[in-house]
Amino acid sequence: MRTENIYICDDCHNQSVFKSYKKARAASWALCKDYKTCYCPDCATAHRLGGAAVKKRLHKLTSEAHFEQLSLGEIGNE
Repeated sequence: MRTENIYICDDCHNQSVFKSYKKARAASWALCKDYKTCYCPDCATAHRLGGAAVKKRLHKLTSEAHFEQLSLGEIGNE
């Protein structure tokens, strides 16, 4: 019979108990290939895809904002 494993998040030290790594992944925990390094669902998004998901979201937010450069004349006329 398989024993339960305790998974501890490497960022926030949140703990959960799962019977297998498949159950931990089904609960949205991020596990590395060595099955020792893991992250809880709250911290996992920053570590998935090497942070590419966060960078992509940040790029999308800044490109949607349509930042424009102001000239000194536009600032001084107030």
